[in-house]
Amino acid sequence: MSFWLLQSPVEQLTALYYSDFEMITLNQIGYHKKPSAILNIDGFYDKLLEFIDQLINEGFIHPAHRAALIVSDSIEEILDKMEKYKNLHAEKWINA
Repeated sequence: MSFWLLQSPVEQLTALYYSDFEMITLNQIGYHKKPSAILNIDGFYDKLLEFIDQLINEGFIHPAHRAALIVSDSIEEILDKMEKYKNLHAEKWINA
């Protein structure tokens, strides 16, 4: 099993962002070892991904946890990456 974030109407975006980030958080604390995926058609989630990268650069997210988020504009590529996914162990907290 895995978790997907797909494009949706504006009224559903908040719920989907919350759900995907909740799954990423549960991965970080070791509740599960499944990846999450964002189907990023036409760059729809580019700004969200830039924000995540900014959080990594500023030390709020461990880079290994970013690896649990698979991003592509191709469903086939996402499925391939999910099949090959290996959960990376990283400390839960960052000492910045």
